[in-house]
Amino acid sequence: MAVVGVIVAACGPAKNETDATDSGGATIDPSTSGTSGKPATDDGGETTGTSTSGTSDNPVTTGGAEVTTGGAPPECACIVDDPGRQWVDPSLPTCVGSICPTVVAAFEEACDTDCNGQAEVDAVALECALVALRDRTPGLIRWSLKITDSAATDDGYVWIREDGGAIWRKWESEGVYFEATAAQLVALPASAVYEQCLAELDGRDRFDCLRQSLAGPENLVCDLGWIASGI
Repeated sequence: MAVVGVIVAACGPAKNETDATDSGGATIDPSTSGTSGKPATDDGGETTGTSTSGTSDNPVTTGGAEVTTGGAPPECACIVDDPGRQWVDPSLPTCVGSICPTVVAAFEEACDTDCNGQAEVDAVALECALVALRDRTPGLIRWSLKITDSAATDDGYVWIREDGGAIWRKWESEGVYFEATAAQLVALPASAVYEQCLAELDGRDRFDCLRQSLAGPENLVCDLGWIASGI
């Protein structure tokens, strides 16, 4: 669901009722059926979100590995206009490769502080990812977390760009709930922050450094997120 020049918060449900305005002042009405606001649905569940894929005002063109949306800022090139299908992971950026193995982790329980449960983290992949973030090495970094006591998952990526910025996105599921946040252009924390992360002795703390939210209400959104719920 690509949006041109839209500023929204990435964490939380996508809002169908809110109009988006592009950089030229034109209003996109997400509630218009068959254009930019057609919600995706599946058997027994519901999905919220918007899509601008294939409209006459916002055509999608594909050239090689690169997917671009007509009139979109260049920062959003290679971010796929996902249709907001329920229970389907968002597409990865199409024109960048991973520079580290996916950092796979399993936590016994979900918690924010004083975590006493077991944690298993791929330490080698995690160090590779944190070093790349510290050094601003261009490329894609991914993580995949499973909470074993609830079968919840938390996955995401950071695309470190040549210009020093990044595009960040995550998606999570628990039971009959699935949420994909927006793909946002973000500023990375200072290199010193990741240096401190590398010095952490606890693997869970180091992993949380990697998957910390970089979303913000002022960020440029390349593709809106969606929420799916139900059986």
